[in-house]
Amino acid sequence: MCDYLSGFIHTSTCKIATGDMVHHDESRELLGIVGDERWREWEWTERDSGASLVIRTMPTDKHDEPYYRACILGDFPKRDDCEQYLVDNLPDGVEPLDLPAHLKEKT
Repeated sequence: MCDYLSGFIHTSTCKIATGDMVHHDESRELLGIVGDERWREWEWTERDSGASLVIRTMPTDKHDEPYYRACILGDFPKRDDCEQYLVDNLPDGVEPLDLPAHLKEKT
């Protein structure tokens, strides 16, 4: 995994978060969730309405991938919506230096 746009979804609250939007390991550190088993990786690789959205779940999770997909798509029907939310909610100390051009104009 680890392609643009990447992040995490919380297994209880369905809250999404990201650190650098590409690397899960670095995002984990930036978010302070290293070792926190309540977060699942996701990535949304195309500017679409969810066709390219993939969530990594565990067999022991209470919910499956379609459930978490529905959570994300319920709040963000298109990747651009999700992307803008994540840019607006980057962790403290993270700067949007390498954003795609269409997002630099909005920040």
